Parts: sequence; C-alpha cells; structure tokens
Amino acid sequence: MSEVTIEAIGNLLETKLQEHLEPIKIEIAAIKETVSGHTGAIVEIAKDVKDLKEQMLLVNRRFDKNEKAIKFTAEKVGVKEEVEKIIQS
Repeated sequence: MSEVTIEAIGNLLETKLQEHLEPIKIEIAAIKETVSGHTGAIVEIAKDVKDLKEQMLLVNRRFDKNEKAIKFTAEKVGVKEEVEKIIQS
C-alpha cells in the first residue's frame, strides 16, 4: 500500500512540476525567437557597416586623386599658392 502512495505522490509532483515548467518553456521559446531575430538584424547591420566602410575608402581615394590633380593643374597654371590656401581651409 505504501508503494502505491509513494507512486501517486511522485506522479502528482511530476504533474505539478510540468504545470509550473510549461510557462517557463513558453517564455524561453519566445526569448529564443527574439534573440534569433536580433541576431539576424545584427548580421545585416554588420554587412551594411562593412559596405559603408568600403564606400568611404573609395570616396577618400577618389578625393585624394582629385586633390592631386587640382594641385598639379594649379601649379601648371601658376595659382598653386592660392589653391593651397583654399585646400588648407
């Protein structure tokens, strides 16, 4: 008789434990979904930042190239000092 009682108590405890764990499982699943969504967004942001950095490097190279061309032309035309003042400001 005591074995039946112990088994019944064990089953009751298991049932109550599962009842208490179910909301926690649901909450954990929701958190996992949220984190997964954020991870995807972070990956996209990182890609956009990388692309922007590459574009900025390209713009800087073009700017430097144009500045050199302007300085070269200014020297040939005889207005090098005036152009240097403008570039410095």
